[in-house]
Amino acid sequence: MERVEQRDLFLRRLDEEGQWFRYHHLFAQYLRQRLDRDQPGRIDHLHRAAFEWFAQHGMLSEAVDHAVAAGDPGRAIELVERDGMELLEHGRMFTLLGLVAKLPPRQVSDSSRLQLTIAWANSAVMRAVPAQAALNGALAVLERQQPGDDAAHADLRAEADVVQADIRMMSDRIDGIEQLVAECLSRPDTLPAWVVSCAAGDAMFADLFRFDFDAARRRHEWALTDHPRTGGPFSMMYGYCFAGLAASEQLDMAAAKDLFREGLRLAATAVGQHSYPARLATALLGDLLYERGEVAEAERLLDVSQELGAENGSVDLMIARFTTGARIKALRGDLAAAAHQLDEGAQVAESLSLRRLRAAVEHERVRLNLPTAAALPAPPRTGHDARRRPVDGIDEVTLQLEEATAIRLLLKEAQPEPLDLAITWAREWVDRLEGRGRHRAVLQAKRLLVTCLAVAGHDTDALQLLSATAAACAEHRMVRFLLDEGTQVRALLATLRRESQANRWQPQWTPVPPTFLDESLTPLSE
Repeated sequence: MERVEQRDLFLRRLDEEGQWFRYHHLFAQYLRQRLDRDQPGRIDHLHRAAFEWFAQHGMLSEAVDHAVAAGDPGRAIELVERDGMELLEHGRMFTLLGLVAKLPPRQVSDSSRLQLTIAWANSAVMRAVPAQAALNGALAVLERQQPGDDAAHADLRAEADVVQADIRMMSDRIDGIEQLVAECLSRPDTLPAWVVSCAAGDAMFADLFRFDFDAARRRHEWALTDHPRTGGPFSMMYGYCFAGLAASEQLDMAAAKDLFREGLRLAATAVGQHSYPARLATALLGDLLYERGEVAEAERLLDVSQELGAENGSVDLMIARFTTGARIKALRGDLAAAAHQLDEGAQVAESLSLRRLRAAVEHERVRLNLPTAAALPAPPRTGHDARRRPVDGIDEVTLQLEEATAIRLLLKEAQPEPLDLAITWAREWVDRLEGRGRHRAVLQAKRLLVTCLAVAGHDTDALQLLSATAAACAEHRMVRFLLDEGTQVRALLATLRRESQANRWQPQWTPVPPTFLDESLTPLSE
């Protein structure tokens, strides 16, 4: 074969090792035409032989093509039922959905296994409606079937519950997730590792928005025994991301960085750094590195994640991609690019009905002084409604973002009454969050209160609160956290540095390392 290649006889090498070759497409076409003319009776046999070879070597797409070409879609369906989940585990959802589209629709709809697989694939790529339709189809088939194997039937029902939990997680909902995954997590040794791993990830997501961050991290440690049994890194990557988010909410930033990096490393090692799972994993790591002041690397990672397209990843990954990505573009002076990214995020939020994403995008618009959405409500004049009690943690996080946006709009009016209301409202959020273990949320609320106090001219109170907030940021190396608040907070940081250099640090101020103040106020060099 190498001699044929060297003589340029219609053969092309496909890899450096010389394991794979391909005929020139015109010569291949000629050979097929000759086969069709001289030995038409052998064609189906050759397709079946090709199917067997590709199936044995784990090349699912090629095997399905040959089974369909041989007029034997039943074998293709059996193969996709058996091996289709492996594509999911490697993040190849679109490949799987493309294969299923080649199969006879009636036979696909009669297979509970295939319907569940289709539901998994659609849920993973944020297609909640077709995911739910496929799940409903699987449940309908299971209802019609008389379970010949009670254990297998029960396993499929338990898996269907996990798929439902996954659809809710990807739709940014936590209602009922814990109940849906309970059976799976109670018998992890009897169900496929992928299902158990996804169930653990869905439960971690629910833990995050019950604000039980310790539980989320413990669950991640528990799931590490199942992750290696999965065929690919997709669910494993999400487990590391959710554990990293839990650590970040606790301001355990060193652990969060390690978890995000490990999730990315596992995905990149298993399926390549340009794979779907790896590109998803870059978003949260990029967000964290930006906060640490590593802007160039953060920008690179977020740009890689952006290449996936808009509607990909859970809401936390999208928020990092759109809002932090826009913040970096604005920092570089490219407000048009920042506005474009936020517009894209708003469109995704609208199309997928993701209220938390919409709230994050609109908050970022106001913070960057970009035009807000036309439908954004005017800020109320009475602060937050004490009767408005969030229904769950996602609702509370969303409400904090929405009310932070309203407070920032009040600040823009620069009149005494709106400024007093903004201070009161921001202080209510600090009081509301203190002592609940939501350390990052408290820091965000205090940062906004510092801005309110500074805009209103209450510099004494603002400096006292800023020193405490800056001390926490210094402890956790959150260099950009305060700088992104804008000119007022930057000016107060400069005051703290000046007073520190002049040995005039006030006793009511919390000590802040001078090196942190210097680093925070050093102009961006990347």
